[in-house]
Parts: sequence; structure tokens; C-alpha cells
Amino acid sequence: MKTITIEAQESLESIRNNFKEAFPLLDIKFFKKSHENLEGNLSSQEIKDYSKTLSEVADNSENTSISVDGHKKVSTLESDFEKIGLHAQVFRKSGKVYLQTTTTDNLTLADQMRKAHN
Repeated sequence: MKTITIEAQESLESIRNNFKEAFPLLDIKFFKKSHENLEGNLSSQEIKDYSKTLSEVADNSENTSISVDGHKKVSTLESDFEKIGLHAQVFRKSGKVYLQTTTTDNLTLADQMRKAHN
């Protein structure tokens, strides 16, 4: 697993693709509303236009740089996005579907990768 850095001028699609490249059994999606601890997001709240840049959809992202590696907890990553005004949710592959990591946000991304399966 490699480290990726997320910058304000990146598109949501680029962020998502780089995330999936670094963590192939995980996914990250962005939402219009935040979620409470141990809760998920509704698919109807997902931001659908992934061509938008981080700075276009996040209020406080002007000079943002978020570093992501396997040692980062899911809750910390989601909190990093919350701080700039973007609501993120990590998903873990389970068979043919991706599940929101709502009850396992205390795990690191590396732990989530180990827990995931095709």
C-alpha cells in the first residue's frame, strides 16, 4: 500500500481513483451531508458529479493537503475531510458489493484491506 496525497485542485474522480489504486479493496465516496459516528450515508445524498474539484465542493479546502496511508484510521480520514467541509465515507469490498465501514471506522485502512474479500 502506498501513500497518497490529496490536493485541493484534484477532481473527486481523481481522488477516488488514486484511493482505489492505493487500496484496491476499498472505495471512498463523497456526500452532501455528514453522517453521525457509527452511521452511514444514504446513496441519495452522494455527490454525483465526480468531475468537480475538491475546492469546488469543500468549503475550506483552498490550501488543503491530506496524506493517506495504511496506518491512518478510517475515522481520522473521514474527519480530515469533514474539517474542510466535505463528507466522505469509506467502503470495504465484501464479495461483489461494497459496504460502508460504519462499525469499523476505528480500524486503519490497512486493517480494512485485510478484512475485505473478493
